[in-house]
Amino acid sequence: MVSKKLKILLLFSLVLLIGSGFSFAESNLGTSDPLGQNGLYNNSEDLSQINKNSSSKEIASQTKILAAGGETRPAKLTQSSVLTASATVNSYVLKNGKLPNSVTISGYAYSMPEFLYLLSKTIEFKYKKNNGDITPIYSIKDPAKPSGSNINGKFTTKNYYDYALNIAKYSVNNNMAPNFVTTKLGKMQYQTAIFGFAKVLAWSKANKNVLPSSVALNIKTSHTLNKNLPKYSSSTSNIPPNSGSNSGTTSTSNSLSQSLIWTASKSVKNYVEKNGILPNFVTISNKQYSMPEFMNLLTRAIVLKNSGSSSNVAIKTNIKNPPKPSGVSINKNIPKATYITLAKNCYNYIANNNEAPNFVSSSYGKIQYQTILYGFAKIGNFIGVNNKLPTSVSLNVKSTSALNKNLPKFSPNSSANNGTNNGNTGTNNGNNGNNGITTNSNKNAIWVHSGDMKNVNLDTLVANGIGNIFIHEDIFKDKTNALNWISTATSKGIKIHIWFACFYNTSSKSWINPINTDTQTYNQAYFNTIINRAKEYATYSGVAGIHLDYLRYPGTAYQYNYSNGVTGTNAISEFTKQLSTSVKAVNSKLILSAAVMPETYNNAYFYGQDCSVLGKYLDVICPMIYKGNYKQNTSWIQTTTQWFVKNSGNAQIWGGLQTYKSDSDVTMLSASELAADSKAVMDGGAAGIALFRWGIANLFNLLGL
Repeated sequence: MVSKKLKILLLFSLVLLIGSGFSFAESNLGTSDPLGQNGLYNNSEDLSQINKNSSSKEIASQTKILAAGGETRPAKLTQSSVLTASATVNSYVLKNGKLPNSVTISGYAYSMPEFLYLLSKTIEFKYKKNNGDITPIYSIKDPAKPSGSNINGKFTTKNYYDYALNIAKYSVNNNMAPNFVTTKLGKMQYQTAIFGFAKVLAWSKANKNVLPSSVALNIKTSHTLNKNLPKYSSSTSNIPPNSGSNSGTTSTSNSLSQSLIWTASKSVKNYVEKNGILPNFVTISNKQYSMPEFMNLLTRAIVLKNSGSSSNVAIKTNIKNPPKPSGVSINKNIPKATYITLAKNCYNYIANNNEAPNFVSSSYGKIQYQTILYGFAKIGNFIGVNNKLPTSVSLNVKSTSALNKNLPKFSPNSSANNGTNNGNTGTNNGNNGNNGITTNSNKNAIWVHSGDMKNVNLDTLVANGIGNIFIHEDIFKDKTNALNWISTATSKGIKIHIWFACFYNTSSKSWINPINTDTQTYNQAYFNTIINRAKEYATYSGVAGIHLDYLRYPGTAYQYNYSNGVTGTNAISEFTKQLSTSVKAVNSKLILSAAVMPETYNNAYFYGQDCSVLGKYLDVICPMIYKGNYKQNTSWIQTTTQWFVKNSGNAQIWGGLQTYKSDSDVTMLSASELAADSKAVMDGGAAGIALFRWGIANLFNLLGL
């Protein structure tokens, strides 16, 4: 049995090799894998003495260690809750000789990679005497291949604090836990590290929340702890926390913002004008609303807007269709005073009868239900674009038109219903006979790690005005599932761009020079390898774009400047030109984009990124305008965006934004702060916004800016 005085605690260090000193949308592949050098004192005895005969089922029931997943994802966790969980994990390991698959905190079951991040941040906060809550990060992947050496020695508090900082950064930038941490005692394996952190904070919980001054550790790589890797499968029922209250762009459980209703109006209007009929429903904030329900929301929103109110609109459901719509042909410009009266009459009728009217009476005659709803959608669309009511709305619809001959049918429990998902511009009618639309992608994007492919909520993205996903190429490790997912995303109007690194090797964590320095020529063999990969992706069904990352030097481009005209900057430009020509030959409609540094005129000198030249070959340039990493403010975002708009040729600018404070503090920005940053991008003249990244972002409706 293990001594009751057992106080093992450890930790580790991350050696970072970041080319520019910061991590970016490049999945921070500028970091190295080794972590290490620290641990903690807990009067430990050899962990090999752990009793392996205890029942894991018994301890699991006692400590509430559950299968991964829960009903909701907490946005914040108290430090005390992490300490309690640490004691739980510590006890579990001591009894079972291995880590649990997950640990439940505040009702949510966290995987071990997620828990390691929480441990790291809690140690950081305690060392800094910061009593604030911890912001979790979700969907962190297991390490690829845990390994290490025997660990036997002691570490100081300062040691394990330093490595906690690096571990947190590594988890954020790589979306994966490390295989090991490099310490002064050797490589400490992933599982040992988690147990060590848990012991640190379990000791803290029992000792007035202070950190131990040191820790001694004696654990072999052959121990069952290191031979068992916890398995984690995220529950599909888990959804990100609500993005919070951002007035004018978000909704509550029983109301919707006017901004969301205007966006839905645009989708309905576009659908009618493309298909000649109303959709069966419209999706707003992941919920489907029938046309009668939408009429109620829209007419109330129009009247509120006319009164000068920006209040949300109360949701009313189960409103019935009109029993027998009828009316006359209409070809009129209806002035504002009149359509406001008609809107009031509509929602009053609905309130009194719980059904939509067959028609609304006017001086022009009876305007049929379908026609007036289309008219209201035109008004809502105008408001969304201009932020004011139109002076009039024009209607030219015959009573015999397809619009009036087709009454939308909707049952909220039927998956066969066809409708419109709002949030993007344009429509796609398709050829499958459906009476609904899926929206085409707009010019807003989000980076998504491959491990989040099955976790990312596509409907949430659409509802928040995001029409493009930069998804990491590792999804094709399971090609069948990847292509199925791409098909699903495409059906929702989202364009999928395959994201990969160009001149950085993600396996060896090393840079590749675009120039063969021996011959002073371009590294054509390597060029061809990357170009062929891009060409293959361009052939895949549903792939709409290629997104280039690490299209640069690590800050050393200026060192390569040969008399034959071969330079670091020219090498990056030549590679981009060749890749563009090759992939466009495969798919001329493919969108070619790249993430670039935000250092404006310095980009060419240090990184080889001459945007005035790259703009000839790229459709989209995404400057990574990460204010937290550069210790800048929102005004810097706008001026930086303006520079790229003016100096990137014909390429569109989608301004890249960090959704958290910085790489050293991954606390998510509030929805309001992220909205202000996004507005700065648009005010700078960008065509769109790119958010880094899914999983640590308080989303809001980008189309409401």
